[in-house]
Amino acid sequence: MPPFSPSLRRLAALTTSSRGFHAREVLAKHASSSSSASSPVPVIPTCPAPTCPCSATPPNLDIDQKTPLNGTIAAYQKHILVGSGQTDWLSKIENEKHGSDWGHLVAELKRAVGRRGEFHDSVFLFPAFQHLFLDQQSPREQARNLAEYALGDTNRPHPRIRTQPITKPTILVCSHGGRDKRCGIIGLLLVHEFRRQLRSIYAHAATTVPEDETNAFDHQSINVGGVSHVGGHKWAGNVILYIPPGYEIAADSDQGQDRAVPTAAATTASRLRRNKVTSPLAGTGIWYGRVEPRHVQGMIEQTLLGGKVIEDLFRGGIDRQGHPLRL
Repeated sequence: MPPFSPSLRRLAALTTSSRGFHAREVLAKHASSSSSASSPVPVIPTCPAPTCPCSATPPNLDIDQKTPLNGTIAAYQKHILVGSGQTDWLSKIENEKHGSDWGHLVAELKRAVGRRGEFHDSVFLFPAFQHLFLDQQSPREQARNLAEYALGDTNRPHPRIRTQPITKPTILVCSHGGRDKRCGIIGLLLVHEFRRQLRSIYAHAATTVPEDETNAFDHQSINVGGVSHVGGHKWAGNVILYIPPGYEIAADSDQGQDRAVPTAAATTASRLRRNKVTSPLAGTGIWYGRVEPRHVQGMIEQTLLGGKVIEDLFRGGIDRQGHPLRL
């Protein structure tokens, strides 16, 4: 899958669940009472302190620092993302229908898969890890086809939808200031910090390893996008990492030796020379809360490149089959 174009790095999200859709980003979540928790995943208790300078967290943000985060996401099985080309949205994204095709699609999609029942190629489906291309139809017809496909067996082709696999990690940050200013403030800082850290990692790696080994760590190949409300703004910043099936990490994921290396870029570059294994988090979506810029380096190192969940930031997760991940 190619990286998000600039317009697609700003996504609206919709979630379908037993309580209906959440607004802004287009996450599609559909709850199932028969879902069972999948097996445990590797964890570390806390996020390591950064070894490089990072943006400061703004003071006086009213963030809930006391409530345990584990299990604070709504149960869901599918997550739909729709590119909006915007950096912020109305409080309820379906109200964008009066001024945009994507808002009309979201409104129709909510109508199609919620409790009651001309668009671009910017629809993404997780944890199927698919980029969806919808036939040119009315938003209502597109929404009907999308709901039919997303809530069915995504391994079966749909006559009106073409698919392309998503093979690179996708990092989603709630930056929905129109819904809650905490997400708008810290979300934009986190998007910037993720992109800055990934650029730094890639720039160093490109000078220390063969060219054909740098592709997986090219920041242009790791999608980072601001999204609409995903729930839990009192725990801002909220971050979701979707790690594609088959994603490989260094065989030696022990951080002890790596953390002694003075820069994050050098740490990551050293990993590029090691043997690779499939990440234990491949095919999953990992939700984090109370994320600050100081956590970004550790999240990249530990979760993206190390295959470990950071326990004290973990809100919940989902595996490839749509089952919840629990610690």
